[in-house]
Amino acid sequence: MVAASYRVLCELHDSGRNHIWGYYLRNLARPLWLARPGNRVDVLVGNPPWLSYRYMPPGMKVEFRAMSTDRGFWAGAAVATHQDLSALFVARAVEQYLQPGGTFAFVMPLAVLSRRQFAGFRTGRWTGGVRAVGTSVAFQTSWDLHQVKPSFFPVPAAVVRGVACRERCRAARRRRDLVWAGQRPQPQPGRRREPPRSRPIHRPACRLCSRLPVRAAVQSGCDAGAPVPGPGRPAAGRAARGRCRSGCGPQPGSTNEKVPWKTLPDLVGTIERQFLRPVFVGDTVLPFRVRPAATGVIPWDGTRLETTTTSRLDQYPGLADWWRKAEKVWDRHRSSDLTLLGQLNYRGKLSAQLPSSQHRVVYTKSGMYLAAAYLDDVRAVIDHKLYWATVSGPDEGRYLTAVLNSDALLQLVRPLQARGEHNPRDFGTNGLSEEQQRMLTTRQAKKTSRHGVDFARPLDRLTSISA
Repeated sequence: MVAASYRVLCELHDSGRNHIWGYYLRNLARPLWLARPGNRVDVLVGNPPWLSYRYMPPGMKVEFRAMSTDRGFWAGAAVATHQDLSALFVARAVEQYLQPGGTFAFVMPLAVLSRRQFAGFRTGRWTGGVRAVGTSVAFQTSWDLHQVKPSFFPVPAAVVRGVACRERCRAARRRRDLVWAGQRPQPQPGRRREPPRSRPIHRPACRLCSRLPVRAAVQSGCDAGAPVPGPGRPAAGRAARGRCRSGCGPQPGSTNEKVPWKTLPDLVGTIERQFLRPVFVGDTVLPFRVRPAATGVIPWDGTRLETTTTSRLDQYPGLADWWRKAEKVWDRHRSSDLTLLGQLNYRGKLSAQLPSSQHRVVYTKSGMYLAAAYLDDVRAVIDHKLYWATVSGPDEGRYLTAVLNSDALLQLVRPLQARGEHNPRDFGTNGLSEEQQRMLTTRQAKKTSRHGVDFARPLDRLTSISA
């Protein structure tokens, strides 16, 4: 049967028909042949598929998670959607096809050099589950290609290089990354371009920062931008747009709103004043100041969050009527199993703010530049596009905002930021290392000593603020 099939394939190929099947069979046979111990190679070079977990089909997600867990790659729910197939592909290629002592180099997303979803991959000890094969590698200097223009891909790229260990590799100190910058040669006759140049850069390891004791001082806001009826409204997410007893008017729509929420009619209602609160989102925070906040419906009665499952909600007829309407629309269009209140209070990010502290510092989660401001509104609710921390009073709040808005801090966290196609973006809550704190204190002291400001005090709060 095999011989007959092969003869048919040869005939089809010779006649110029269905030649793809020969290619298909070679792709099946060659990996099996290369995986034999005597056929493994000394060098592996490639560009693995880049595919985030959130884009995988359901069946592939199950197998990907199991294989990633076996190698210690699975980083947990917080970054699950960002886990990438490229790390598993490289690990499997090294396991299957590379000789012990052989070298490898793969083009991968730039995130592999610093982001949390690749932390297990960066250890070089790819083991962690019952089915793990125990592969161990020693990484060599990696290449950061973000500053080479035009960009190679829409997603910033890097090259990861290393050696497959014959036995378990000894723990090695993290090497510096080599940053390449300049113009790639382009086929433009008569135009001379500068060749790319390189320089070493030290990229702090996030795992060192996560051990700092004050990391929990900064928290993410609640999902006050969750989709709810009508375009771009904050309230129980983006909620009560329209008339209310506090005199607020319609809330502006958002150009970033998604279907079907942006196409739904406005949800109008009359709501008791105590449930209307200012909601601060990412674009309402500027350096050292805040813009006017949107108005949101937050079902907090002073002691707890009200839901339709409790009889206490009916004590507030305006809120009860509006909330039940909002829940019906939410249930009709939601894409998850969460209730409306469950979405708003996801992981307790809303209840953690209530009752609110009078003195808080907020800073932006996304963007190329960090913006921070002191907030003294006890009724304010912080959206998930902001981080917040309580402070002892206005003096500590202004002190922290001065440091957060400084260029010295920005330069320290920039190597840890995620990268877009052109620029760094996004900030997070990984801490500053002790060395970075000392650097920041020294820089600020030099810049501000002539103003008499004491920047030598401990930067405890800033151990929670980084990219």
